[in-house]
Amino acid sequence: MAVVGGVFGVSAYMREPYVVSQELLYRYSKVSRYDIYFYMKPNNIYETPIVVAESGLPIYLSLVNGVNVSYSYRVDGVRSSGSIRMAVFLRHPDGWSRKYLEKTLNFTGSATSSLYINISDAVSTMDVLCKQVGLRLTAFSITIATYIEGTVHIGSISRRDPYNHSIAIAIDLGRNRIALEGTPSITVPVEEKRNVYIKQSILGMDIETLRILSTSMASAGVIATAILAIARAKLSTRDPLKDFESRYQQIIVTASRIPMEGGSKTVYIRNPNELIKVARLLEKPIIKYVDGSNSQPIYMVIDRDTTYILEVGS
Repeated sequence: MAVVGGVFGVSAYMREPYVVSQELLYRYSKVSRYDIYFYMKPNNIYETPIVVAESGLPIYLSLVNGVNVSYSYRVDGVRSSGSIRMAVFLRHPDGWSRKYLEKTLNFTGSATSSLYINISDAVSTMDVLCKQVGLRLTAFSITIATYIEGTVHIGSISRRDPYNHSIAIAIDLGRNRIALEGTPSITVPVEEKRNVYIKQSILGMDIETLRILSTSMASAGVIATAILAIARAKLSTRDPLKDFESRYQQIIVTASRIPMEGGSKTVYIRNPNELIKVARLLEKPIIKYVDGSNSQPIYMVIDRDTTYILEVGS
């Protein structure tokens, strides 16, 4: 039992009781995009009156009337709803800023919003602010920040999913440049998984149960082995003659003296059980006699002219 329990225990403890795998609960993506268009004054530099900010061409500030900012937001993979707030800030290189424009709208599934920024008015407003603190306006940026307070609907569950996206239009009066800064288009994947624990088994039994069973079997086997060893040690130290007398005391008779006839035959028996068999077959008692010259008792069965003697030494 101890060996079998040990084999099971080694097999069970060498393997993990569970294998962890991940189950996908949901997956979707948020797509946020700015499209920036510069509306140009009549000139002979640019071929069209509207220049896309991502065209790669340098944009000269003195030729720009205004900037149209178009923003789109959608959620792919799940239903969504919420509100969008677009805010425009005039930001000075020293770190301070002022809100210039703001627009808010609600959406379901996707949303598109746009606003127009008059560059001359923005420069004039910033110049007035700089003169209040005695600064000469040389450069500043127009920051467009969009704040989405969204909610996604996954089955019967709704959860908040806010998102922010900002870009900036850098204006350099000294170099007569206006340029887009930041990332106009961003796709954000969203997913959630959960851990799934799969029970492992050996011979049709899960690992945890097998561990408990192997420990119980090994413990029981060790305890049983210890008990048997102790019992065997005690048995080996016991006097076999005392056990013999204790078991068959009802048919053992102690004699103080036995007259032996010259013509009797003697049969020596090595096994006490054989002497018991003889006594029962002959229906005679077992006679125990201790000779004064010998400390060992003599056990015998006397039947007429035959004496059956147990050899105690054996």
